[in-house]
This record gives sequence, structure tokens and C-alpha cells, in this order.
Amino acid sequence: MKMIPMFALLLAPTLAVAGEPPTPASPALQPTSACLVPDEVKNWGVVDQRRLVVETLGQRYYDIKLTSDCSDLQTRPQISFRNGSSLGFSGTSPTLAGTMGADDGRICGDINDAVVPHGSEPATGKACDIARIRRIDAKTFEGVFGKSAEEGNALLDAANVPVQPAMASAD
Repeated sequence: MKMIPMFALLLAPTLAVAGEPPTPASPALQPTSACLVPDEVKNWGVVDQRRLVVETLGQRYYDIKLTSDCSDLQTRPQISFRNGSSLGFSGTSPTLAGTMGADDGRICGDINDAVVPHGSEPATGKACDIARIRRIDAKTFEGVFGKSAEEGNALLDAANVPVQPAMASAD
């Protein structure tokens, strides 16, 4: 008979939690079609020490904001991307690309995703964490070249983000 009150005590915290309002849902993950595939990078440019733009095959353009200054962006001739989910590197430059990561290497702006400016060896650069990545249109991508950092940032900040499909498409 003493087991019933003990069982009720064990069940009470569960019932109390179940009666609480649900916590707000976390933001939805980006569809894979909105993510950058490092092996497909064909052109990129630096806006300032915290921002760059990237063009990939298939006429896809990206605006990438970093969490902090990345001074190596101005001086290193190549970039790689670190995929935070696998902590693998995907090496890219405007003329050369090769995957070294274990998965498909897509960069979606997830925790630990990073840009790694480097010389001829990807391991020599300091990783610069990505705060946000988003798709932009070709006109916006081309528009930042030849502009000051302030003008480039203003152009990117004013750009409308293209509508992304709700589900990933077969790219």
C-alpha cells in the first residue's frame, strides 16, 4: 500500500511539466537548396572584414556575414569552408574546388560553419565563423564589386532575399 503514494510522487513532476505551456519552436532550418555547396564556388569577393559574397555554379549567389572581423579575407588568395556539422573542410577558390569533408559539405550558416581564408594550403588559415548565409540575386552580387565597404553593405542589407521553396529540391 505504501507503493501507491511513492508512485504518485514519482509521477507528479511529469504531470507538472506536462501542464506547462509549450516552449516556442526554434527557427526552421534552411532548406538544402538555400545552402552553399563549396565544391561549386566559381567566384567570390570581399565586402569588408565581416562580409563576403560568393557565386556558385547554377547562377546561385550568396551573402555571407561573419561573427567577427576576418582580416585574412583581404590578404589570402583562396578560401575554404568548414562544415560545422562534420568539422570537415571543403576547399575552394575561384578556380579550384575539392571536397575534403566526410558529408556533402553544404554550408547553411549552422553552428561552427566557417570561412577559412588561406594560401596554397587550407590548413594554414584561421577559421572565421559564419553568422548568417543567405541567397541573393545576380544584380546584387555584381553590384557590390567596385563599391566601398559601406556602399556594399548598404546594397546587401537592402536586398530582398529570393523566396526559397519550403522543401529541399533536387539540385
